[in-house]
Amino acid sequence: MAAQSEETSKILDMKRENHTLLGVWEKKVLLFLASRLPAWMTPNILTTIGMAGSLLVFFGYWFSTYNENFLWMACLGWIINWYGDSLDGSLARYRNIEKPRFGFYIDHHCDTLSVWIIGMGFGLSPYVRFDVALLLLIAYLLMSIQTYILTCSTGIFRISYAKLGATEFRLIAILITIFIYFVKLPQITLLNNIWSVLDVLILIPFGIMVLLFIVTVCRNAVRLYRADNHQH
Repeated sequence: MAAQSEETSKILDMKRENHTLLGVWEKKVLLFLASRLPAWMTPNILTTIGMAGSLLVFFGYWFSTYNENFLWMACLGWIINWYGDSLDGSLARYRNIEKPRFGFYIDHHCDTLSVWIIGMGFGLSPYVRFDVALLLLIAYLLMSIQTYILTCSTGIFRISYAKLGATEFRLIAILITIFIYFVKLPQITLLNNIWSVLDVLILIPFGIMVLLFIVTVCRNAVRLYRADNHQH
């Protein structure tokens, strides 16, 4: 029991770093929504709603191969995913019914699964090459893994990088989806392969995320090495 209480305390004492562009306004909106949800709505139901939103995004992108109007389904899916994924923890904290270990474990597994589902849908769309979508997915998962390892090493759960977090990425994805609905993307031949302009543009955030991963890991490794030396 003592060990269990110690592990729970670590999660409860975990410091969340969230310095996103929309963080201040988003927190107010989530608190407003949480205070007005009916009693039967629970964090677990909201988590399920968030996952359902991911599936809508997946099918919206995939089915846009047959009809571009399905891109609007993808946009709706992004909004539903934000609603469920962002509000489940907010509701738990508002009602003081948090389950720290269960919530942390399930929520971040659902986040990882959601990103994979959405990435697959994006790659199955006619607008992005499947291998390019996988590159972006790998870069995102690399950043997620280093975030979780950093949390275990320092007790700090960093939600944002360069002022961008999950909500900002959702908004960017919605804007890109609307853009490709209205604008026919030209194709170019590069390295003996056919690429859309969006393919090439996606390689930019891919490179930035990989570079950010390397820099962040090296910087944190140096900081942790020095901290461990000070303890001896």
